Amino acid sequence: MMVQKIFKTAAVRRALLLGSGLHLLQQFIGVNAVQYYNSSVIQMSGVRSDVITLWLSSAVLSCSAVGHIISFCLVDKIGRRKLILISLMGILIGLVFIITSLFLISKRSPSVSFEEPYAGMCSVHGSCNKCILDEWCGFCYSEANDMFVVNNTGSCLPVDKVDAKYALTGRCSKSSSHSQNNSTPYTWAVNFCPSNYSYVALVGMMIYLLSFGLGMGPVVWLVNAEIYPPWASSFCNGAATTANWTANLIVSMTFLSLTKAITRHGTFLLYFSMAIFGFALVLIFLPETKDKPLEEVTHLFNQPMWNYSRRRCSRKPDVSYSTFND
Repeated sequence: MMVQKIFKTAAVRRALLLGSGLHLLQQFIGVNAVQYYNSSVIQMSGVRSDVITLWLSSAVLSCSAVGHIISFCLVDKIGRRKLILISLMGILIGLVFIITSLFLISKRSPSVSFEEPYAGMCSVHGSCNKCILDEWCGFCYSEANDMFVVNNTGSCLPVDKVDAKYALTGRCSKSSSHSQNNSTPYTWAVNFCPSNYSYVALVGMMIYLLSFGLGMGPVVWLVNAEIYPPWASSFCNGAATTANWTANLIVSMTFLSLTKAITRHGTFLLYFSMAIFGFALVLIFLPETKDKPLEEVTHLFNQPMWNYSRRRCSRKPDVSYSTFND
């Protein structure tokens, strides 16, 4: 009976659509791709050391916590709607940095200029970027001078599936004397290419997560707690949360596949387009709920959806929305 009442009551239905849409947007802008795979993204951006990657990953994730703290201080001063819009603007700026970095890394990838015997099908790849996108291959190069990679030290070799830290053959294999010789260091890369643009991606991820923590993280949950009448709150919040975790699952399961299908910068460009779409939706449809009592907030959804963000309440709330009677 309650579920039927929710979907038959236009105002509750509109509120549920908006709340679920915010949760979907929260995930489809790619936040969990950045959080779950931030170490991979850091390595994709050209960082080579596992220790440095770990510390940078921790620093990047801490930006989200900082954003949440700032959000707690500002949400009742600035307002929910404005904070979400500011958050989305910051996310767009962060994504521009990430996309630019990954695009430059892809286009200015070191060439495969050193041919080694027994490279097999990996020998067909002409650059580091194409080499590492092949799950069977990795890039071997001299770390002594990254600029020297372009000239004559980069080679594409098959991955040792027993121990992926080494190549199956060649200079970066476990049995190679070069891999054990400290005077001639070689680096084995299976998911990154050496680059001078790694710092751009790091700055972008920090801006992204700081901005997400500022609004799209906590404020989306706060808005969902405020826009439903008491009698429908449990079901509506449960449905919106289900939408959130479903979108979370989709993003986390498709991220690595998307990076191979439409490139790494193409994947983040997709998240960028979703963020622009979300910014427009929030600007048009999300009402401001700051300093409004529950009756006034719930009454906002009695109006046409495109008027939420502009109109103020001018009449008493609809009783059918505020109360539930069998």
